[in-house]
Amino acid sequence: MNKKLVETLFGFGALGCLVLWVLEIQRVPFKDSYWLVMGFVACVLIFQYLRYKNNEEAAANEPPKTPAPKAIKPTLPKKKRK
Repeated sequence: MNKKLVETLFGFGALGCLVLWVLEIQRVPFKDSYWLVMGFVACVLIFQYLRYKNNEEAAANEPPKTPAPKAIKPTLPKKKRK
């Protein structure tokens, strides 16, 4: 499966759990909606891990950047105009 797709699914899964928890907390006590909070935390942690891992792999596969050549400054002084 595509790495970006999995990362996006976990991100939206976390958002969905958070929205459901906010709606559930209004109806039931906290102990009955605790599983939604844990689902949110788990999805956020997995999302952060996958994002870090994908960025690290992309940086490792990227060729090293060569610095741009510096501009050469003229060594002769400019003539003063009258």
